[in-house]
Amino acid sequence: MFEVYDNKFRYGCAYCCVLVGLNATNESTSQRFLTLEEIGIDKVFVINLDIRKDRLAHVSKLLDYLQIPFTRFPAIDGKKFLQQLNRFDPRTKYIQNISNISSISGQIAAWQSHLQVYFKIISEVSPNDRPVLIFEDDIDLEADAPFLLKEALHSLPNDWEIFLLGHSEMWCKHVYSNNICRADTFFCAFAYVVRNSTVVEKLINWSNTKNSQVADVFWRGHISGGSLIAYAAHPQHIVIQDRAKFGTNIPESGPINPERLRNPLSKLLRA
Repeated sequence: MFEVYDNKFRYGCAYCCVLVGLNATNESTSQRFLTLEEIGIDKVFVINLDIRKDRLAHVSKLLDYLQIPFTRFPAIDGKKFLQQLNRFDPRTKYIQNISNISSISGQIAAWQSHLQVYFKIISEVSPNDRPVLIFEDDIDLEADAPFLLKEALHSLPNDWEIFLLGHSEMWCKHVYSNNICRADTFFCAFAYVVRNSTVVEKLINWSNTKNSQVADVFWRGHISGGSLIAYAAHPQHIVIQDRAKFGTNIPESGPINPERLRNPLSKLLRA
């Protein structure tokens, strides 16, 4: 079900040529690329619909250049709901009493996709229980995103549980001087870091329900109320969502306020 993408082996000579063409270094620093351990995260998950091979090729090119291995999670397709029941963890309450729904909305499918990633994280907790990074597949990254993420994670207050890299319409409780704010409420969490399995268990407890929910709405009340401590990149300076290029597979969702990166990696790679 899960496909692991490790840039060290997957592309061979073609991969080497890409690196040579870009001097095999980060554009804004002479340092080598960072490993996941150096950044401060354990794993990277990318949520990707089977039908969006264009998005997978795009995000693969970005992460391969940065030498960041990732695991692809095959997203739930709302139009093929019954055919994809094998993608659901058996603990998923939403499907336990469903036998005749042939399709669901894109918002519900997105909620279930994120929930299934949480179950996956819990089943594979690393010995150090380190943070996990979750991306949707229509992103663009700052060219030195790993260095910016490392800096941000090291500067977060000690009580952090969620770090929102990509979002829309963020309202902040408090704004810090280093492009970080204490989140209050927001829309469209398309890139975020979960601190450890304890936090993931919280997300499962709140989002694993029989009643329909929306992926980036169910936790907003918990963030505003203080039972989930969330900080955000504000303004967004590490990752953005590129709907202008990829559109959306969730017609029900609203527009994303456009934000620009200083040095977008897709421009450097012509991705």
